[in-house]
Parts: sequence; structure tokens; C-alpha cells
Amino acid sequence: KTFIANENKFDYLLSKIESCKTSKDFSKVVKEIVETFKPMVDNLLSQMNDKGLVKEKNLNEQIYDIIDEALALIEKYEDEIDSGEYIKKLKLILSFKTISTVPTFVDGVFVGDATTSPTLESKVLIIIGGQLLPITNSDNGFLSDDDLLANFADKSIEPTIKMINRRNRFKLFNLLTNAGEKLIIFFQAVGDEGKKNEIPSYITSLCNIFDVEAIKVSDIFDRNNNFDYLSFGNRKNFINENYFSLDQETRQELEIKEELFLPNKREIVQNSDEYIFSEGKARITQIEQYFSCPFKHFVTYGLKPVEDKTGEFEVCDIGNVCHRFCEIFVKKIIKNNYEINFEINNFIENNFEKVLIDEKLNEKFELLLNKSVFEKYLKRQIEIILNDIVREMKQSQFKPKYIENRFDNIIVGNKKKVRLIGKADRIDECGEYFRIIDYKTGSTGAIKEQLYYGDKVQLFLYQKAARERLNKVPAGVFYFNAKYEYSKQEDDKKLLKGLIADDEKVIPMIDKDIDVKGKSDLISLSLQKSGKYKGPIAKREMTFYEDYAYKITNKAIDEIYDGFIEPKPDENSCKYCKYKSICGYEKTQGVRKKEKIGDFDGKE
Repeated sequence: KTFIANENKFDYLLSKIESCKTSKDFSKVVKEIVETFKPMVDNLLSQMNDKGLVKEKNLNEQIYDIIDEALALIEKYEDEIDSGEYIKKLKLILSFKTISTVPTFVDGVFVGDATTSPTLESKVLIIIGGQLLPITNSDNGFLSDDDLLANFADKSIEPTIKMINRRNRFKLFNLLTNAGEKLIIFFQAVGDEGKKNEIPSYITSLCNIFDVEAIKVSDIFDRNNNFDYLSFGNRKNFINENYFSLDQETRQELEIKEELFLPNKREIVQNSDEYIFSEGKARITQIEQYFSCPFKHFVTYGLKPVEDKTGEFEVCDIGNVCHRFCEIFVKKIIKNNYEINFEINNFIENNFEKVLIDEKLNEKFELLLNKSVFEKYLKRQIEIILNDIVREMKQSQFKPKYIENRFDNIIVGNKKKVRLIGKADRIDECGEYFRIIDYKTGSTGAIKEQLYYGDKVQLFLYQKAARERLNKVPAGVFYFNAKYEYSKQEDDKKLLKGLIADDEKVIPMIDKDIDVKGKSDLISLSLQKSGKYKGPIAKREMTFYEDYAYKITNKAIDEIYDGFIEPKPDENSCKYCKYKSICGYEKTQGVRKKEKIGDFDGKE
């Protein structure tokens, strides 16, 4: 309102604000303001796009969809509202929305190999290990001259070693010419044995052409600090061999006094496998991320970057609170012998502070400026989810038996063995059958298609682990719709999404009202006139799908051990990826296509 007050053409919008009384009234004005500004914003984006100043125009345009979602959500709140309360709610909702984009214009940092990487134009080009360039090859002696004469007398072998070396020199030259403003080359002046290295000939040639300022690295870096050399293959730290036996306080004193590097040193070598698979274990979700994009997996589980915390409530924090409430709520129901003889709202009030403490979110919560508004919002979301759990349990013959059940009994990998670890949110039982339930606060796609591409192996691996442990028959695997953006109870929303075993005994157990109503209120399932059920029913035994999940998980483990880290994303994995600025991957390179697969059950 302050921003547009001096623009006469917006006067009519300002006057409308004064007469607003409900959430819908305010939202209508906001939409008009957005529509008024949109042509100007689009025009600006188009001009910047034409000048090459916008990395991905469509990402910048997504703000309109985010505003629409926020307004649709806020309109579900109480009708009577004043401008101050409306603004608080709008700010709160928008604070949970993530804009997946990059700065309008960014100087990217790309890391590559001087011989094999594409030679992209760069403002500043830095070469590390310049003394090893150009990379040359020599005859490795696998074939003797007699072998060559005997087997290839009438043929020429290409490319020859000489030809390969020439190509490498040309690639190096092409790389150096792509430095737009500055070229910096690091090279080792003194070898490991203390002998002075000869300056590579290409560096000498560059010195004859350009103005060069030679700087010793020791003048730039403080050599007294603990300097690590980290590569994907090995990690080497040269430190005092007694360092690890010292207590933390003594270690800190040594570091402050710069006495860490004493004459008595030893080399500690740690295999890179321990970075990716700590103690020979892997989380099942780690496998899913590998199939999403090998490079994202490598950065997340190999390099392990730590993100600075904002100190504010994030979307994942809300999901964790709701997830924790689901856990303790169902545990209480089991303890009460599946009787719900307590008020859900009282249950939320009595456990709210404890859950925040358990999730280490109590300090964040206390620092919120609009704490009361946020608390009301969050408790409402929890109430909706818990009521949904009650609704599902009343209509189903399956009863929760195991909550947050941990598994570690699946061994995968052909080249090296890895123990998969995971935790199933719920395992329900009914007679000889069991099913897997996983609470999902985000959206899910078609479960069979996601399994086919490796995106969703989790539920089926849980099924395999549970089947071997319980010795019961799998009835299905399901995501429970625990989305927290619902502002009021929606009885017509489907609570379960998954795959049901093709067993006439099982389907009525999932929803005992289906034969009476002709359709299920819990899952997209209906009873046809022919007497057959239609919906997400498996066309093969449920064990077929768990075997497929196990098979492709073995493949993923082998590829990870082989060091496959190429950016190879599917069409959605880049959308909210935190590492877009460092992988150098552009959509113009294409994505791992997910073509329509038809009948998954016909695939091998």
C-alpha cells in the first residue's frame, strides 16, 4: 500500500482495501494488484532474457503460481478478518513457500578436468596442478613390437599415442583461450623430494605473451593451519599421532598454540567408501536419491555439505512435527486397545510442547514474531491429520501393530556388500496379512511408475524386510496423505495411495464399506457391476515388486562403488535441488526421460 500510494493509476485499488471485510475480499484485491503489475514484470523479464541476463525465465515466473496457492489457502480461514490479521496470515503462508530459482544473473563456478571436460567460456579460469599439464600418455608395453608385426602388419592402430598427446595439447590450448579476463595457474614449484620442478613449457610461452605476476602460495595461505587434502578416492591428514588420544580441551589448546604439527607424524588414509556408506550401511532413501540424480547423491552423501540454519520454522520442520504427532497418537491408540476415548484437541494441547522439544524446535518456536498465529495454524493442521487417521482406522479391518519399526536385515550389492537401514512409519496387521503405511506430507506420483525408475523403492524394500521378519502375507504398500496445507477437514480426499495385492480377501479389509457403497472413501477403488474391483490393484504377486526393488538397488550400489557421479537428473529432481549452481547441468542437455511405460508388469 505504501509502495503504490504515489501512483494515481492504483488509487482505485487502495480504495477497495478500505472496504474489505473477509479473507476473500482481501485476496480479490491482491489478485488485482498482481494482475496490474504482471505485464510490467513480464516485460522486464523478456528484455533481460533477450540480453542473456536470465538463467531460466520459467523459474522466475513461478511466483504467480505461489501467490495463487497462498491466496487459495488463506481464503479457507474465518470469514471476518481485518487488514492486520490478513497480512499476518499471508506472510505466514508465504514464509513456508520455496521459490526454486537462481539469481537473475549469476557467475557460475564450474569444476572440471582439463582433458575431458567441455571447454566453457569463463570470466576467470583457475587451473590447479598446472605442472601436470598437458596430460600425456606413454606406451604401456602391453603389446611388444613382435606382437604388433604379427597381428597388425596390414592394419594401422588408431589413435596412436602420439595422436592422443597432440589432441590433449590442443584441448589444453583451447581451454586456456576461454579465460575472458584472468587466467590463474597453480603449479608445484618444488617436488615431493625437495627438488625444484621445471616450469612447464606452455607456462613459459604464456609468460612471454602476457603480463605475469608470480606469487608464492605460502604468501597467500597460512601454512600453520590444519590443511586437509581431500579427494573422492582418499583422504589424507598429516597430524600428531597422539592427537586422537587427547581430550577435546587439550586438542583446542594445541590448535590455538599451533602445536598441532609436531615432528612425529603419521599418515591416516581413509577409504572413500566410508564417506558414502558409513560403517557399510546405507539408508533406503539414499538409494532413491541416487536414482533421482547421481550427482545430487554424491554431493549429499559424499561431500556432505552443511547448510546454514536460518533459525526460522521451515516446511520440513512442520512436517517433522506432524509426523511425530502421528507416531505418538497411534501408539496411544494401540495402548488403549484401539479405543479412542480421549479428545484429540486435548491430546494435541498436552503434547505440543513436548513434541517441539523432542524435535529440537522449541527455541525456534519461542523466537517467532507471530507465535500465536503460527501455533493456531500448526495445531489445526495436526488436528486434521489425526482425525484422518481415526477416519481411516474406523473403516479398515487392518490395525496398527508396529510403529517406527527399524529394519537392517537387507544386504545389497554384488561387488561390495552394504546393509540397508530404514524405518517404517507403520506396519498394520489383519489375520495372516500385513501392510506397510508411510505418512507423506508431500505429493506422490504413480507408485508403480516411480518404482520402475527407482524413485520409490522404499515401501517395497520395507515390505521385503517385514515379510521375512513377520512371515506373513503382504497385502499392499501405501502412502498416507498427511499433507498439512488443508485448513479444514476434507472428507472426500483420498487418504491412501499405493498398491493393493490382487486378493479378494484383502480389498474389503482395506475398506470394509466398499461392498456396500460400491466405492472406497479411503483409496481410489471401486466395485464394478461385474463384481470385480477396479483401482490400484497389483497384476502380479506383491513379492515381484519387492524383488524388482531389490534388483535395482543392487545395481545402484554397484554403480555408486564404480564412482558414477555424472549429473543425470530426472525431469523433477532439478526443481528444488540445492546444488544447481555447482553441477553445471543445463536443461538444454536433456534429462533422463521418463517415457510412458504402459503396463509396468510386462517389463523385466
